[in-house]
Amino acid sequence: MKQNNMSQTQTSNIVSLAGFIMILLNHYKINITAEEIQAFLGAGLILGGLIWNWYHRYSRGDLTLLGARK
Repeated sequence: MKQNNMSQTQTSNIVSLAGFIMILLNHYKINITAEEIQAFLGAGLILGGLIWNWYHRYSRGDLTLLGARK
């Protein structure tokens, strides 16, 4: 049986964030189609993943802030 490596807490945080974004958009009367929402959330997740990976590698101490090996 394959083990899921994704934290249930983090999964629920992502879902909560998506709901929060939708509430904000609705509050400010911003009408967005489903395709635009999908693209926006996808871009946000990609950016968040890149930032997290960059920070994680930097915090290990084997790379400089610009990504070069020490």
